[in-house]
Amino acid sequence: MFDVYSDLMKLFTDHDVQVGDVYKRCTSAVLNDKLAYSTPAMYGLATTLFSSNQMIAYNLLQNSIDEAKGAARVALIAERYAPPALKDKMLSHVADEMKHSRQFFNLIDLTGLEADEAPTEKSEKEVAKVLDFDDDLRQFICRVHSIEVRSWTMLRIYKSVIERTGTPKLKEALPVIENIMADEINHVLYTGDTLSQWVQEDEKHMSGVMSECFSHTNKETWHDMAFMLTYLSENYSTAL
Repeated sequence: MFDVYSDLMKLFTDHDVQVGDVYKRCTSAVLNDKLAYSTPAMYGLATTLFSSNQMIAYNLLQNSIDEAKGAARVALIAERYAPPALKDKMLSHVADEMKHSRQFFNLIDLTGLEADEAPTEKSEKEVAKVLDFDDDLRQFICRVHSIEVRSWTMLRIYKSVIERTGTPKLKEALPVIENIMADEINHVLYTGDTLSQWVQEDEKHMSGVMSECFSHTNKETWHDMAFMLTYLSENYSTAL
């Protein structure tokens, strides 16, 4: 499995992003071996999901919806609270997320199955649920950063599973996954750089915010895993 903290520090170094010591201390405390998305259980779950076209199609549709929902939240906070330079980065992030939503949905074709509902229909219903969303800018960027670190890690897991066990047809998805991953890396970098500056300025408050946000994302991931296991218990026998 991945050492997320070490990999993250290397990512910053490789892209010439200098994060401060306070940020490093905070992330080293939360990016540990208890991360849901860095466990053998997550890798095993991903391997199981990729063993069935039906389960792949279901997971891709969920990813497509989640990307659209994430874009809506980023757009809301960017327009309401972000200063100009950060706003530009966030709106570029929004465009990336909408592109990812389309990319994940289009990959369903590789399974030979059709989604039960078009992404525009289902996504619009789900996105409408976040229109009342609001958050403090700094807390929001921290939440986004924790989610982007998870997304980058999950894409690496998907890539590893597909390379190791995927069918020739499924391996056609690899260039798309790599394209999405490149965007996610940019999101990790700009949110991490921003967060590093803020936590350096206000360590007492922001270190607590970072701990809460990463813990919340980790808890959500455990819940997501439980949801997927429920899906498997109800569909695995018919999905093979």
